Amino acid sequence: ASTTAMRMKNTIVPLLASLCFLALGALAAAAAVTPWSTSEGGKMRLAALSESDQTITAILEIVPTPGWKTYWRDPGDAGMPPDINLSDSSNLELLSVSFPPPEIGHDEGGRFVGYHGPISLVLKMARQDPGQPSELNAAVLLGLCKDICLPFQASFSLPLGDASQPEADEFMKIQMARANLPEPQSPVFRVSDAGLSANRKTFEA
Repeated sequence: ASTTAMRMKNTIVPLLASLCFLALGALAAAAAVTPWSTSEGGKMRLAALSESDQTITAILEIVPTPGWKTYWRDPGDAGMPPDINLSDSSNLELLSVSFPPPEIGHDEGGRFVGYHGPISLVLKMARQDPGQPSELNAAVLLGLCKDICLPFQASFSLPLGDASQPEADEFMKIQMARANLPEPQSPVFRVSDAGLSANRKTFEA
């Protein structure tokens, strides 16, 4: 019985290894990840996940060079917020761009709102014609600053077929990017009313 078990083990282990290798190979072949675009102040790239015939989630990974910084959608007193243009994409509609919570402080330019470390912006998109392939063409412009500020511009092209899936590590990055977003409003935590006070000197929420 022990000899038979050993034979089965010697057969099953290589078979499982081969199946895992084939699965990972298929996943990599369908990867929807662009190469990194680099500059002196950092690098960025896109990864996308087709979650259904209609819904696509992508992340714009931004990695500033150590000592450099980039900006939130409202950059503060100085700086350049990210500008993401998807107008050249095919069969895609941009629904939202979500940012992780920023750092808020002061630097030589005044009030600073942004990031000194790696971040991922989450792009929610929908296919205008569900079931048909799409192509994500993005022109991205953002500011990277250290002693000086440099605009960083890059273009990305990402075909998105029905089976477009990122590689395993990028799949995890997309899930983590979602988890790092601010919690959305809910019935128990939301802004119910907001506006200027009667004397127009304060903002009340």
